[in-house]
Amino acid sequence: LTDLFAGERLEFTGQLVRDGRAGALVRYAITCCRADASPVVIRLERAPEYPNGAWLRADGRIESERDEFRLVVRCLERIAPPSDPFIYR
Repeated sequence: LTDLFAGERLEFTGQLVRDGRAGALVRYAITCCRADASPVVIRLERAPEYPNGAWLRADGRIESERDEFRLVVRCLERIAPPSDPFIYR
């Protein structure tokens, strides 16, 4: 699968989760109801200088390194929390 997504452009909105130098944007997806919510995690090339839990909108390209995906961010902006924090499938 790593060859299928590498180089694709992605825009994603989520909450920042920081772990040392690593960072990811996370948002929960719901299929039926909140009980089945599952996280959608987009790893970032590097953790931005925003506090843990900040809502961010990222735009960039997916890159594959050692069979793991990460987003190489072109544009990143802090936004207000959305009125509905979930994604619906």
